[in-house]
Amino acid sequence: MFENTHSLDVFLRGRHGAWAGFAHPSADLAWATVVADVFQFWFLLDDVVTYHRASEADGSGDFDGYSSLFDDLRSIMAGSPPRQHSVHTDAFRDLFDRARTRLSAEQQHRFISYIEVMLDGFVDEIALRACGGDLDFDGYMDLHRRSSGMDWVYLLVERGMDVDLSAARESHPEIFTLHDVLTNTLIYGNDILGFRRDHVAGDQMNGVVVLMRHGMELQEAVNHVSALLLAGEREFVDLRAKILASELGKDPQISGYLAELGQVLVGDQQWHYVSPRYHGEQHEWNGVRWGYFELTRARTYFVSADAPE
Repeated sequence: MFENTHSLDVFLRGRHGAWAGFAHPSADLAWATVVADVFQFWFLLDDVVTYHRASEADGSGDFDGYSSLFDDLRSIMAGSPPRQHSVHTDAFRDLFDRARTRLSAEQQHRFISYIEVMLDGFVDEIALRACGGDLDFDGYMDLHRRSSGMDWVYLLVERGMDVDLSAARESHPEIFTLHDVLTNTLIYGNDILGFRRDHVAGDQMNGVVVLMRHGMELQEAVNHVSALLLAGEREFVDLRAKILASELGKDPQISGYLAELGQVLVGDQQWHYVSPRYHGEQHEWNGVRWGYFELTRARTYFVSADAPE
């Protein structure tokens, strides 16, 4: 699963499992552990198919190998054995079994369909990188929404809050619209806070990178994505307030779930600050939230707006 102990150490320093504590603090300990482990596996998978592949000299990667791995993960979700056992398939089987024990039959079906959408997004991203294809910003967002996997994340939060929204898509589509708004907003935040790593890796699946490839200067691209992020936050807050003020929002389970989605929004950003994943192996966040970044190949420096020139 890792090439050497150094690669393992670097991955563990990313504090990927801590996302669950920041973004889903209301989960009981057993469920929080499941969510944390699922997230660690997702980030590992993302590293395998994104950053490792993006760093390969010829840009092609082992497309057939990745496709076979994804097919094996689909087989596991369908109840069949993988064609080729590996540490990845064994870990996925364990996580899938642990997660679905708490899910209703309808939630299990949604969980599988959401993961399949993410895997399809991975395949399309790999193919795009391999052929050197280019996307405009809207095309990038369409693809990244699928590969981000956020719908299964919301499902895990849903289960952690003891809610089942399986019948709500038809009766209360506004909840799923709120999911879509939140997904966009989280992508914008990742595009900004994750820019250094994506740029250094030569990966084009980043909104700031995409805008720069289409003619914007770095600061102009950051400002554009930042404006989208702020607008997304306002849209999320306004739509959530509208739902809470409705008859649906009077249900304490729904209101509790909506409150936890707010925690997903702020917790995800907090995790992006503290995790070395995007800011370099030696990163220790200094608490600065307002200022500017100094970017080097090795790390991100958070500089306060009040710091002397």
